Amino acid sequence: MTKSHFKGKINNPDRIEILKEAGGLIVGDRNNEYGEPYDNMKQTLNLIKAYIGDRKGSELVVTDVPLIMICIKLGRLGGNLRSTDSYKDIIGYCAIAYECQNKEKNPQ
Repeated sequence: MTKSHFKGKINNPDRIEILKEAGGLIVGDRNNEYGEPYDNMKQTLNLIKAYIGDRKGSELVVTDVPLIMICIKLGRLGGNLRSTDSYKDIIGYCAIAYECQNKEKNPQ
């Protein structure tokens, strides 16, 4: 990491703490569990592109969001097939997608 160029008083130490924690996760635990971020994001992008196909952003619906989240979780599984959290998340997002689809069909 580079040295900070910030010279002023830190007004929000909570913000700094969460940034430190997030930094530790993305270069430590998450990186070890799912692999290099660029490789993972590239794989995930390919999954999302395959899911969306030729549709435009304006054609997407609420149900697409949890299904795209499933693509993200599948991308993570590509880096670690033993990640039970990703399997649980996929199951949860399937249930959410089903609920969203029902609400889109029958808005109330």
